[in-house]
Amino acid sequence: MSRQSSQIVRSKVLRAAAKMFMESGYEKTSIAKMADAAQVNRGSLCFVFKDKESILCELVSHVLEMQFDLATELLGDRAS
Repeated sequence: MSRQSSQIVRSKVLRAAAKMFMESGYEKTSIAKMADAAQVNRGSLCFVFKDKESILCELVSHVLEMQFDLATELLGDRAS
């Protein structure tokens, strides 16, 4: 799988997983359901992500990065 294809699969899966985790919860969201929702085959999903936990970890990491960037921006504005 090319790097560009992997990035497309990664993006589609993360979007689908975020929505599904919020709507159904982590336990009720399966790899197969995520692949279907993301419109990628299960093999591609498993090539890009080790398991469901790694998908969740990447989502949490992304949210924390966004929160850190926002806090930095807000604190930087107040320091001026």
